[in-house]
Amino acid sequence: MASKINFPFLDGARFFAALLVFTAHFIEFGNYYIPGFTLHNPEIEMRFGAIGVTLFFVLSGFLITFLLLQEKENDKSINIKKFYIRRMLRIWPLYFLIVALSFLLLNNLSFFQIPGYDADYRPYTSSILPFYMLLLPQIPFILFPVVPYANILWSIGVEELFYLFWPFAITKKTKVKTICFLIIGCWLLFKAALLILRKYNLLNQPQAAMLFEFVERNRFYCFAIGGLAAYYLKYNESYIRIAGKTAVQLAAVALLLLFLSPVIKAMILRLIMHETVSFAGAVIIIACAVQLKGYAIAGSRPFRYLGKISYGIYCYHLIAIVVVYKSFGNFTANNIAHYCVLYLLALGGTVVLASVSYYLFEKPFLSLKQRFY
Repeated sequence: MASKINFPFLDGARFFAALLVFTAHFIEFGNYYIPGFTLHNPEIEMRFGAIGVTLFFVLSGFLITFLLLQEKENDKSINIKKFYIRRMLRIWPLYFLIVALSFLLLNNLSFFQIPGYDADYRPYTSSILPFYMLLLPQIPFILFPVVPYANILWSIGVEELFYLFWPFAITKKTKVKTICFLIIGCWLLFKAALLILRKYNLLNQPQAAMLFEFVERNRFYCFAIGGLAAYYLKYNESYIRIAGKTAVQLAAVALLLLFLSPVIKAMILRLIMHETVSFAGAVIIIACAVQLKGYAIAGSRPFRYLGKISYGIYCYHLIAIVVVYKSFGNFTANNIAHYCVLYLLALGGTVVLASVSYYLFEKPFLSLKQRFY
């Protein structure tokens, strides 16, 4: 029987990742709704959002790998059917609700139309929608104009693709560590080869950009790095002791802050950001998993609650941001105090939406998971 794994400090880490994505979109949308919005900085917005999603991927890789390793150890095998059902009950209801709201309601109401987003996805709806229904939203995200409100689901599609093959990787005789290193190594080789081909114009530039974007969106190496963290936490105490050292933790936090700041130049950012953030995030995740005192706030009751509803925070935050900007965004530009008030209103609205969704919509499905452990 699969065990329910509980790492309370990771709830705070999960909320932090969601908060980064929220902040990125809050700043981005301010540029759409407020003339002269001076906080707009596409590079900073990209950093916050991309790093938040990368941390989500590493967290997922860690938690799912640890769960499967524990199940394999307890039962000598993994019940893949039950694993899939548990994931479906957690992910699918809210995912398909957001798809329905986006295609059928929000984008058809003038109040929720976003000025900075192209609405020209509509002619391609018959091509886009099947990908969403097949839980592959990352593909139309690259190939077609974005669907406002549903566009954030691209990362859920990546996670679902990871869940599809990862249980089989764990059941193989090949060690998990070997598979993780193989995924990371293949990615680094691919990235190096693509950069060389692009430098010497040996590959059509638009095609190369699209290929790179596709693989970068489906960045399984982030999950693999999280999987390595789970493997070492479970089987190699010496590595965990190293990761838990104060100097190592400070270095990991410093790296995250460095990439969130404008200090790192754009070119370096594109070359090494996700890989560096993934390893730094994995070190911090290990510390949260073993409940190092330095991360105690992440395990506090408020942050545990916010982590519990983080999936809803991620899915609903665009709706709350638009409502707040449309309702309260008319003010003189460059009023920092007003920005802060709007930020807190949007964040509070997101938490309310996520809470209502969790208890009234998601929880009935989550309660069914108990049958599949």
